[in-house]
Amino acid sequence: MCEHTWLDTGHTKVCCNCGVEKQVLVLNVWNKFSAPLNRQYDRVGRFKTKVDKLLGTHRGPRYSDPVWTELEQARRKGDRGTMGSPDDVRKVIRKSKLKTKHYDCVRIFCDVFTTFRLTPLYLKQNTERTREQLMHMFGEIHHVWLGCNDTSDGFFSYDFLLRFFLERMNSPLVVYLKPKTNKRRLQKYVEKLTRLSQCGNGTYCQNSGGSHFLSELKRSMNLQSRLP
Repeated sequence: MCEHTWLDTGHTKVCCNCGVEKQVLVLNVWNKFSAPLNRQYDRVGRFKTKVDKLLGTHRGPRYSDPVWTELEQARRKGDRGTMGSPDDVRKVIRKSKLKTKHYDCVRIFCDVFTTFRLTPLYLKQNTERTREQLMHMFGEIHHVWLGCNDTSDGFFSYDFLLRFFLERMNSPLVVYLKPKTNKRRLQKYVEKLTRLSQCGNGTYCQNSGGSHFLSELKRSMNLQSRLP
């Protein structure tokens, strides 16, 4: 009987004496030659996270994040009402030396550190509906943007789109967003939206179902006139 002397080929073992070959299955936990997983940037997921923060259904920054301490100290130092509105919370964050200021979590911070609340009835009846509307509008913009190949100068600012959508919906949630400040950047995104509405003479937008939303871009052109 052969006393096997095995040669490992990586996926089988071959006896150097008799030529018997056996398959070997090994869990390759790590290999420097293995290609990394192809995980592309998820714009839809990123926007959904911002929507969840705006609607108060996100947990916010980690408990160890220094922003919590900063806001708690500001609340304790001042008199009642020092942080009574989203604008007050933004001022505290803006004046701080924090590297990450979490402006998209203003809604969460207001719920924790202030008594500011939108009408409870509005929130109870409209939270899920608002989420669906925002994600639907974002999906249309994103779909048309990809189809029109208008990717040379990147995508939109999520904050710009979120404000644009909320103003179109006449939603009071806009109070939690940063005010419009940069006219040049605003004009850039408005022009980009206009290009999307006109791409392919409107043929692509009609076929993709995005024409209904993009047909209302004239309203967005008034944004710059309302800048402070």
